[in-house]
Amino acid sequence: LEALAEQIGCEYRAADLTDEAQVKQMAAHILEGGPVDALVNNAGGAIGVDRVAEGDPARWSAMFDRNVLTALHCSRAFLPGMRERGGDLVFLTSTAAHDTYPGGGGYVAAKHAERIIANTLRQELVGEPVRVIEIAPGMVRTEEFSLNRLGSQEAADRVYEGVAQPLVAEDVAEAIVWTLERPSHVNIDSMIVRPVAQATNTLVARKPPESSAAAPVVCMERGRGRSRDGVRVAVPASGLCHSLQARMMCLLPAMPVAFVSCVASPPTTGAE
Repeated sequence: LEALAEQIGCEYRAADLTDEAQVKQMAAHILEGGPVDALVNNAGGAIGVDRVAEGDPARWSAMFDRNVLTALHCSRAFLPGMRERGGDLVFLTSTAAHDTYPGGGGYVAAKHAERIIANTLRQELVGEPVRVIEIAPGMVRTEEFSLNRLGSQEAADRVYEGVAQPLVAEDVAEAIVWTLERPSHVNIDSMIVRPVAQATNTLVARKPPESSAAAPVVCMERGRGRSRDGVRVAVPASGLCHSLQARMMCLLPAMPVAFVSCVASPPTTGAE
């Protein structure tokens, strides 16, 4: 975390985001520096590829805690201030929140539940100055997700094998920033982001390995629209999910951002 903060210029605070008491302490610390304009619920992850008939209840419970309860705790912690002065709640779900696939039952169930939190909140807060946004990425090649889910680099590499250009963390980060930059009366309810090579969770165009060319994971300047001066963004994330945060930090200064807080839970052996 110290290395990440030095790299991207954020403030960080370690906390177990599945523990409501720790989340409250974290939020209080962050709010001491001033109100938070946007919360990006980025914590989550998948554990294994259990089929339903062989589903491990402990793994399923862990995925529910990591994807659903973290979003609930963090949203509740920052929502009161947003309801008073306005703000944005972003839920980073997955295409798994919109469809299923064999071996993904536990993760799919958790991501569906997280999406329903966003959909319900949007109805419960109608008429209040809070935007509720869902970003649902498809196949994203990062350093952590598939490796931590499947347990080996070889298995992780097979997920992307033959896919010429899966999404990279910067693609998702730019989508998040774009939604935050919209005028305050514009709410992007839900955005599904997939690589061109992916039509569904299970239908992916693949080429022979020698024909594949993975997109470089770099920060690039791209055209952006409206800026939001002096905003503070909190980005709760799983302990091993730093790729997306780092890419967001590359893009957010163009808003510009006065303060960004990256918050992480302790590293775990499960998927990010």
